[in-house]
Amino acid sequence: MALSSIPEQGCRAVADGRVLLARVDGEVVAYVNSCLHRGSAMDTGVVREGTLTCPAHLWRYRLTDGACLNGPGRLQPVPAAVVDGDVEVTPPAGDPDLATTLRERLLAHARAWERDL
Repeated sequence: MALSSIPEQGCRAVADGRVLLARVDGEVVAYVNSCLHRGSAMDTGVVREGTLTCPAHLWRYRLTDGACLNGPGRLQPVPAAVVDGDVEVTPPAGDPDLATTLRERLLAHARAWERDL
């Protein structure tokens, strides 16, 4: 993804929506695109003053280090580098959440969901 397509006050999803990219003070940060609270994607969240707010349940994260401001824990960082104006990410190998697409995870969740009919 082109560095210029990552807004200063926002974020973008890459790698089939599995990785979240943002800019903090001109530097690119990358995390697994999954809220610690319920695993919701956060790429449509609001970024203000270096803090990302999850759009699902409003949990907040400091983008400089991924620290959760609502409780313990941190977002899982993803290696990222800017090469010739493009951002390149390397999702961690062996992470089951990153080994599947968002569609596959949603289907698995739907299959496992118990409901009264």
